[in-house]
Amino acid sequence: MRGVFAKGNIKKGTKIKSSDIFFAMPLLKGQLTSGQWNENMVADRNYTKGDLIPEKLNQRKITKKEIIYQAIHEIKGMLNEARIVVGNEFDV
Repeated sequence: MRGVFAKGNIKKGTKIKSSDIFFAMPLLKGQLTSGQWNENMVADRNYTKGDLIPEKLNQRKITKKEIIYQAIHEIKGMLNEARIVVGNEFDV
């Protein structure tokens, strides 16, 4: 999984735009993941180029539906790695 990093300087209190960040590996403990990223985040401090963006900036609540779809996505990835074919249509 990829983490979110500052592409350049980001000032405290400014809205973080997609042009301000980049996604890269490794994902570090406490870091925001690429899947958690959204355009409504505000910098809680000054960030410099290469700083990780912390998970605590993600104030959005994750719905049960998102949790289920994320689990399905991860399971399909595991099945794919094991070369077990699953069709596009399935029920949960």
